[in-house]
Amino acid sequence: MQIRTRGIVLSQIKYGEQSLIIKVFTESEGICSYMLKGLLTKRKTGLKPALFFPLSQLALVAVHRPNKGLHTISEAHIDYPYQRLHTDVYLNALVLFLSEVLGMAIKEEERNEALYSFISQRLIALDQGASMGVFHIHFLLELTRFLGFYPDKTVGASRYFDLLEGAFVADPTAHTYTGAAVDALNELLGTEFDDFGQITLTKTTKKQVLELLMAYYKMHIPEFRAPKSLPVLYELFA
Repeated sequence: MQIRTRGIVLSQIKYGEQSLIIKVFTESEGICSYMLKGLLTKRKTGLKPALFFPLSQLALVAVHRPNKGLHTISEAHIDYPYQRLHTDVYLNALVLFLSEVLGMAIKEEERNEALYSFISQRLIALDQGASMGVFHIHFLLELTRFLGFYPDKTVGASRYFDLLEGAFVADPTAHTYTGAAVDALNELLGTEFDDFGQITLTKTTKKQVLELLMAYYKMHIPEFRAPKSLPVLYELFA
């Protein structure tokens, strides 16, 4: 079956010496994996390796076969041409981190246009100059809305955040965080995207918030692990 869809590249792995397997979050089909045979050879395949950088936004024509884990792509074009995301050192570090997180966090093999739109629009905003300071933290928090474990602030401002319950609580438990990271989390939650750039956190606090969020994701997403790019992100941003 031939499909036409937009897609965001999440990851790629080399297959043999000449081919790539890529994971793409598509607008119409959710998570899909594609075999790109001969992409790394000099012979013309109609596709170029540069199209499939992490978080590239593409327009795809693909062939999907029922009950097959790997599909094929017959045509691919840039859907949104980034100006800075893949060339700026700091932005590229964010791209690598977010692509790893998304690759582990998104499991659905079905249409989710709201999630696709969220990711696409946030990446475009980042490319167009959105503040980088706490972008990744705000992105991770907003992503939990779509993943089903957005933090609950029913209790209001509290000193403790329970990872298991996904809520601020009055008293500590075996799964609670406290301190500057929880204070920052309270401030960030509910902050609109247009306003998050006004939030300033120290490098130490950003690191602590990111550690909290990584622990939170691990608690709620099976097989989630710390991204390999995390140390670089700590160095540059947290």
